[in-house]
Amino acid sequence: MKLKYVEITTELGNKTDELEKVKSEVVELKNFISSKDDEINRLKSNVKELTKKNEELENSLTEQETKFKELNFIVSEKNTLIKSQKTELKELKPTEPGEFMSKERLICSSCGATGKSIKQEEDKSKILRYIGHTPMYGKINVCKKCGEKFG
Repeated sequence: MKLKYVEITTELGNKTDELEKVKSEVVELKNFISSKDDEINRLKSNVKELTKKNEELENSLTEQETKFKELNFIVSEKNTLIKSQKTELKELKPTEPGEFMSKERLICSSCGATGKSIKQEEDKSKILRYIGHTPMYGKINVCKKCGEKFG
């Protein structure tokens, strides 16, 4: 009986040690679970923040895309306007001096008139030659606006 008592006591001691080990493992696992729960909560809050930032960036992106489309439309309108103005400018551009046109422009030194405002007259003071009994006179330019004689 004593032997049985000793066996039961040792077995009880072993079981008590096992129970203590299991209790310490349970405490460790509870601590591990609580740390993991804290980490899960922290990660959930991070996910919420990142989701909010993602939505803000998507909204900003859509705003930028609409601005980009508007600016592209404005640029295309301006390009068509430039093209039409170029064609209009070509139409209004003076013709190049041709075979029968003088390359130099006559400009009145007094008033700055050009083109049809300048006429050529015979300069009776300059006799170039006589053809028969008829004198050939030199030419002089006269401004129709101010009457200035030049050239």
